[in-house]
Amino acid sequence: MNQISIVEKYIPTHPHIVRNAASYLLVFFLQWTCILIYNFSSIFEINDKLTKTYFAALLILGINFGGIGNAMVYIINEYRTQIIEENSDNLMGSFSTKTYGSLDC
Repeated sequence: MNQISIVEKYIPTHPHIVRNAASYLLVFFLQWTCILIYNFSSIFEINDKLTKTYFAALLILGINFGGIGNAMVYIINEYRTQIIEENSDNLMGSFSTKTYGSLDC
């Protein structure tokens, strides 16, 4: 197969795919922000007992937010994808394939 036929069959990436991927990145960054705040509090040796407790709670929330946040994002993305597939005539135009952003050989 030559290069011209591959380029002609390329289907562009749609914005909802980028939005779905970005939502998982947002959860990742929020999770690690909580963990970094806790680590910075350890580096700066904060000795207040109440503040240490708050930072420890923030660490637990950050660790658990990874799983809970990804589950929530997955449910939202699946719901959004289901709506897009139901309205595929309006959104996708003449594309009838489900392989978005890949080569259709």
